[in-house]
Amino acid sequence: MEQRKDYLLIKNPTAGTQKSRQWIETLIEELEKQGLTYDLVESSAPEHAIRLAYDGAKFYDIIVAMGGDGTVNEVAMGLLLRGEGILGILPVGNGNDFYRIFDDKVDLNLAISKLIEAKTRKINVGRDIEGRYVLNIASVGLDSQTVKMQKKIKKYVPKTMGYVLALIHSMITYRKQDVTIRLDGEEFHSNNVLLCFGTGRSYGGGIKIMPWANIDDGYFNVVNISDISNLGLLLVAPTIIFGTHTKLTKYVKVYKAKEVEIIGKNLTLNLDGDLFDVDK
Repeated sequence: MEQRKDYLLIKNPTAGTQKSRQWIETLIEELEKQGLTYDLVESSAPEHAIRLAYDGAKFYDIIVAMGGDGTVNEVAMGLLLRGEGILGILPVGNGNDFYRIFDDKVDLNLAISKLIEAKTRKINVGRDIEGRYVLNIASVGLDSQTVKMQKKIKKYVPKTMGYVLALIHSMITYRKQDVTIRLDGEEFHSNNVLLCFGTGRSYGGGIKIMPWANIDDGYFNVVNISDISNLGLLLVAPTIIFGTHTKLTKYVKVYKAKEVEIIGKNLTLNLDGDLFDVDK
């Protein structure tokens, strides 16, 4: 029987910068210093980390996602599908928004210390009708277009600045969508700009869309922005970035719900930074 080890380190070789990836070596040095056992593997294709985590949960105490939000989502999905395992995070990606739920500032020294301490916390996760898990934030509307643009420019303008530039471009070119929204069965219609829901507080590398969110209260937090012109959206954008947009109650509505249903045509779901075309 194969001996159980302390950590399985799952590395996304394309995540983050060369400088941030050097922290993986720092983590390994610290594990060895503490006499902890580990193996290091690399994901080689989209969704490969799901399989690595799924298989690894049987043989390792903690499965560490070393990358950004996409890597974390895949590793977490592997553990959730397996029904066992503990997720650890070394936030060396560009956004790291799921990690920001636990620490507002991404401090890699602190992240490594917490991985060594191995303290755990139970959290809520969501799941869509296709079986995809929502760890942080899912949305439809403006930011799906923003993420598409961000992926095109992230090589040249990484992290939050790349998201902000992509957001500005999207606000100029975006066309509102008519959607029906059901929250725990209560239905309303919206000339929608952006609908976000989840348990996380930020996305896009620190954009504070739901800074009040609680990750373990059993509810989705929901933010709906509608009925605002593109020019008005440009003026409102700074409040979204800094998390004060909810004061604009004419355009911004906030809800809590256990179930969220969105009905519309030609919708793109942004789920923790990954995009999926849906049409209901």
